[in-house]
Amino acid sequence: MASELAAKVPDVGVLARPKSERDARQLRMRDMEENLLETSLETMSSALAWNEYSAEELEETAIEQCEEEEAKRRRTARAASMPAGSAPVGLKLAANFIVGVMKARAVTATAPGSSGPLVQILLPAPVSKDIDEGRPVYPVLDME
Repeated sequence: MASELAAKVPDVGVLARPKSERDARQLRMRDMEENLLETSLETMSSALAWNEYSAEELEETAIEQCEEEEAKRRRTARAASMPAGSAPVGLKLAANFIVGVMKARAVTATAPGSSGPLVQILLPAPVSKDIDEGRPVYPVLDME
């Protein structure tokens, strides 16, 4: 399930073969990012399942009777059902990491060099209160 969620996060491409030490380092960092993203998505998926369990199912005695994966999911769900002040910081870290990766990928995907030149035209404020057919009059500069 988490890998399906990871697939929905926009991918900006992975280097196929490292050409230099820098490329190899970027490839390793990208792999670590993917692993951490998948772990964070699993954590948040379990946290968002807090309402699927009754209060009795989230008690430690009931959790101890579950298999390892289900016990981990229930502990995370129990942590998500706690008040924000007493919940483990891991939930907040996972959420912040997911948001950070999504923002970084969005910025990388829409970088000015990748989609063409970015142009911004600033117009000066009108210099006079003269109105020509209901529109303000702007200064005119001759360009050569």
